[in-house]
Formats: sequence, C-alpha cells, structure tokens
Amino acid sequence: MRVAILASLILLSSCSATGPSNVDDGLESRNYSGFLADYSHLTVVDSDDSDHVQRYVSPLLSTRGYTKLMLDPISFYPAPPVTDQASAETLTDIANYANQYMIELLKDKDYFTTEPGENTLRLKVALTAVSIQNKELRAYQYIPIAFVANAVRGGLNDLEIALQVESETVDSLTGEPLMQSVRRGVAGTLDSAEAQLTVDSVKPLLERWSITAEAMSQQLFDSKK
Repeated sequence: MRVAILASLILLSSCSATGPSNVDDGLESRNYSGFLADYSHLTVVDSDDSDHVQRYVSPLLSTRGYTKLMLDPISFYPAPPVTDQASAETLTDIANYANQYMIELLKDKDYFTTEPGENTLRLKVALTAVSIQNKELRAYQYIPIAFVANAVRGGLNDLEIALQVESETVDSLTGEPLMQSVRRGVAGTLDSAEAQLTVDSVKPLLERWSITAEAMSQQLFDSKK
C-alpha cells in the first residue's frame, strides 16, 4: 500500500479525472530528454486522469522508513533557447510559477524539508518537452519546449499544448534512485499559429499536478505516523 501511495508522490502527477484526453501517447524513447540517467525500467501505468504515464518504483522503497520530502527547483531540461513566441521572460515565469505554486502547497506540511537527511526523499523534476497538436487527436509536432514557436508555423488554428515532465525521487543522502516517472498531459491551447506561449496557457495543468501530488504525499506520510 505504501509503495502505491509513494508512486503517486512524483511531482506533477495527478489522479483526478479531467475529461477525455486529446494527447497522443508519444512516450517513446525518442522523446526522452536525457534528464533521467536510465529509462530502461520504465513501464506504462494506468492513470485515472487524461495523462499518459510511465513509471518505475524500486522494490527497496517499501522497506525504508522515509518520513520527509525535499524538492529541488523545477527547471527546463535541456536549458531552452529563446524563440519569437517563447520569450526568455515567459520561460522563466513558467518555471518560477511551477516552483512557487508547489512550495506554497508544501511549506507548512510537517513532512516537508529543505535539507537532505536520514529518511528524507529528494524530488527532482524537469519540464522536458511540448507537443503542439490540433484537437482532432493528431499530433502536429513533438519537440523541446523552447521550440514551441517554431512548431506551429503553417496556419493551424485551435492548437493544444501538451507538456511532458520527467521526474526522479532519490535518497537525499546517497542519491540512490527509488522512483522515476515520465508524464505527459494537456496544458492549454493556442488560438492560432501566431499566438504567444504564456504562463496562463500552462497554469491549469501545473496546478492540477501540484495539488494532487501534495494530497498524495500527505496521504503517504500520514500512513507512517
């Protein structure tokens, strides 16, 4: 039971229904960013929401008494260059919003810590890719997030933005990987090929993932009391 709960702890994970998915699966190895050192143990798992998820949970996780969680700053990986429709300011604001929203949810929790230590998990998260697709379920492009602007040339309208995140939970002292995840979900829409990527276009997905991750982490650490 504790393993199942902790598997849901991965930041930016979600278990709440949000309607039918318009995300093409797209979690093949060609779409991995290299943020995780090893993708070979990942397997597709069922999700109650519209996201597509691959996950690995170490069998050692259930044998250890983790009671604390620390969070590394959420970042883009690899570091994104600037484009006409994805400005440096916007990309910085998106990463900052993801961090600030999650920290606001966690800061008063008794299991949350900012320091590594015994029985402490360290969560590392990166925003690694975006797909631009129309709402007829056909993916248009799947590319690093910084290149969203270049993906939507060609006069397409009513496009969806699908974010991919890769995350790893490790022992905060040894760095031993205990859980890994790749997750993809719809973040928002662009009205046209000329539309600018904005923080508001990705906020709903970031907030949904964060709220559910906090709720599941609370459940995990409550079970250890």
